[in-house]
Amino acid sequence: MAPHRFALAAAGLVAALCLPLAAGAQSPPPADPALLALPEKLSTAMFAVDTATLRANCAAKATVVDEFPPYSWKGDDACVRWATAFKAFIAQAKLSGFQTTIAPKPFIDVSGDHAYMVAQVTFTAMMAGKRVPDVGTWTFVLAKSGGAWKITSLAWGTLHH
Repeated sequence: MAPHRFALAAAGLVAALCLPLAAGAQSPPPADPALLALPEKLSTAMFAVDTATLRANCAAKATVVDEFPPYSWKGDDACVRWATAFKAFIAQAKLSGFQTTIAPKPFIDVSGDHAYMVAQVTFTAMMAGKRVPDVGTWTFVLAKSGGAWKITSLAWGTLHH
C-alpha cells in the first residue's frame, strides 16, 4: 500500500472508531444546586454558630478536620462543636471582620446517594489592623438522607496564609 493510502486508511479507521464515542458522549448533568449552595451556607453558619443550620446540614455523626486545635471533631454534633471551637479560636487570635470568597464551579462527583465536593475558599480577616487571607479548600463528603445532602466528613486544607 502506498504511504499516502496507508495514512488515509489509518485516518478513516480512527474516525470510524471515534465517531460512536463522540456521538455517545454527553456532558455531565448540571450540579445539584443544593450542593453548590453548601459552602456559602456552611460559612455563614460557622461564623454565627447557627446550630440549627449546622445540624440540618451535617450528619449526626460527622467528622470535621480543621487547622486549629484539637484539629478533629467527630461523633455526635461534631459540626456544632467545631463551629463553637472556631469561634473561640478566632476570639483568641483576635481575628475580626471576616469575608468569605468561594470560587465558582467547585469539583463535584456524585455517585447515587453519595457525593464528594472540593471548593476553593478564601477567608479574609482583620488581625492587628491588617487584612489577613487564609486560602484553602473545603473538602466535603456527603450522603443523601431524606432527600437532603448531609455532610459526613468535612476537611479544611490550608494552601497558604
